[in-house]
Amino acid sequence: MDVFVAIGVTLLVGGIYAGVFLSVRGLLDSVGTDRKAANGERYQAAAEVFGGIKELKVLGRERAYLDSFRSPSHRFSRHEATNETLAEVPKYLVEAAGFTAILLVSLYFLSTRGELGAALPVIGLYALAGFRLLPAMQKVYSGAARLRFAGPAVEAILTDIHDVSRPPAAECSRSERLPLRRCISLEEVNFRYPAAEEPALSAVTLVIPAGSFTGIVGATGAGKSTLTDVILGLLQPTCGKVLIDGTPLTQFNCRAWQNNIGYVPQDIFLADDTVARNIAFGAPPGEFNLAAVERAASLAQIHDFIAGKLPGKYETRVGERGARLSGGQRQRLGIARALYHDPDVIVLDEATTALDQDTEAEVLDAVARLAGRKTIIMVTHRLATLERCDQLIKVNDGTAQVSPLDTPDELWLKLGDGA
Repeated sequence: MDVFVAIGVTLLVGGIYAGVFLSVRGLLDSVGTDRKAANGERYQAAAEVFGGIKELKVLGRERAYLDSFRSPSHRFSRHEATNETLAEVPKYLVEAAGFTAILLVSLYFLSTRGELGAALPVIGLYALAGFRLLPAMQKVYSGAARLRFAGPAVEAILTDIHDVSRPPAAECSRSERLPLRRCISLEEVNFRYPAAEEPALSAVTLVIPAGSFTGIVGATGAGKSTLTDVILGLLQPTCGKVLIDGTPLTQFNCRAWQNNIGYVPQDIFLADDTVARNIAFGAPPGEFNLAAVERAASLAQIHDFIAGKLPGKYETRVGERGARLSGGQRQRLGIARALYHDPDVIVLDEATTALDQDTEAEVLDAVARLAGRKTIIMVTHRLATLERCDQLIKVNDGTAQVSPLDTPDELWLKLGDGA
């Protein structure tokens, strides 16, 4: 109808949106960055509350954590509102400009053609076209504004992804395993965490024979957890090698090695499900094997308790986080879970630290019965546990030494101040 009017309407609507976006993009970056920080503070406060809720209730410190949650929560909400406002405001500006444009077009036709009546259909056509164009422009602008606002959070995710130097482990089936027949060897293993000044492990060389009961001890921060994670294949050495029967542990066989490991942490996570499902934790429904569950429970010395004292036997629900079980029962259930897939290696990471002496003795009894049939690696600092070990690995400032165990007195001498 009129190419100049068409170009003018498009430029007017698009120009307003472009101008608004250019003027607010710096603000969107700023509030997006602070929104990301506030969200992290919210989750940190919430996680700390749920992790220590008993202590907070006893100490009466709820208010302090409510206050620490309230401030970042207000900031987060304020920035969300700012983003939504900035994403919607231009629509009203453009609508106002549109009405102004209709008047200007009317004056244009009036001045060029001398009358308005004949021009009204054309004006109506361009008004309709402009208001049909407006929602499309609004969607483009609001999408660009929200992307700009979310940019800092996306950048943080990308940074985390790029900072992971370890390539993903090769996929393998659940049944594929890297067997252990002779020994686990570490040769000149070093590991340094990103941005750390000192290595967590330095030139560690040691051998763990298959079928042995090995204790790992050391002061807090000495490197016990790092050494354990390297053996588990969760961390790859910065340099040096981990060998399983002489086969180097790499990203390609790491999953197969982990399929042959049972892991028992200090705090056993129990789902609000049956005893059997907690022992076969994570097993797909089609792979659930009750016979394997009972075999694992028998090896962990908890089958008699389940079959004789629980009302529903293996179908008894344990309650939220195992509330219906004692500490020792939860730990033995954790050992049974580690044994469910019949691994060659059992790793217990401070698994008896939170138990009393009698309960610890019962759990250690269950573990000791596995010695010889399984390779047992136990991270601990208690003498009662170490007396049962075949050898001791003392970790001190990132170095590790292996020594055989003799009498309890000699054991304390070997531990020195580190334990």
